[in-house]
Amino acid sequence: MTAPWQHPSTGLAADRVTAFAALVPVLETPRLRLRAPRIEDFEVYRACLNDTGGAPADIWLDFNQMVASWPLRGFGPWAIDTIDSDTVGLLPVDHEFGDPEPEIGWFLTPVARGQGLATEAARAALSALLGPMGFDSIVSYIDVDNIASRAVAERLGGTQVTNGGHPAKDVLTHRYERVAQ
Repeated sequence: MTAPWQHPSTGLAADRVTAFAALVPVLETPRLRLRAPRIEDFEVYRACLNDTGGAPADIWLDFNQMVASWPLRGFGPWAIDTIDSDTVGLLPVDHEFGDPEPEIGWFLTPVARGQGLATEAARAALSALLGPMGFDSIVSYIDVDNIASRAVAERLGGTQVTNGGHPAKDVLTHRYERVAQ
C-alpha cells in the first residue's frame, strides 16, 4: 500500500504536473527512454537504494530534493524506462549541497544491473547536457568501493580527477567535458 504522501495529484494539480513534466527533455536510446520523474518513481528509487539501508523518510526527502532541481536549475533527474515502459532506475543530475559542481549519477534496480543500461542512459544524458543543454563539464562523484559505477564512468570516457574538490575523502571524481567543435 502506498503512503498518503506518495499518491499522485488529481484535478488541476495533476494537470500542472503533466504540463511541467512536458518541459523536461525526453531522451531515447535503442533500449531506453529517459523522462521526467513522477511521484510513482519513488518506489523505483527506493528499490535502487535497497542495499544501502537508508531510512524511508530520508530516501523520500532525497527523491524530492533531486526532482526539485528541474524548476530550480533547469536540469535534474530523469526516470529511466525500458522501451517496454518498465521503469528501471533514475539518472540524477544535480548540484547537491556542499558539492563543488554539478554531478551526474545513476541508480538502477537490482534486476536491471549488469546489462549496460546505466552506461546507455548516462551516455544519452551526457550528450544532451554537454550539447544542447550547454554544460561545459559535469562530474560523477563515486565512492572508491563502488566498482560498478567506476566502470560505468570509465566506459563513458570520464577522466579521473586527482582532486575534484569533493569534501568526502573516499570519493573519486570523474569529469566529462564538452568536445570542442
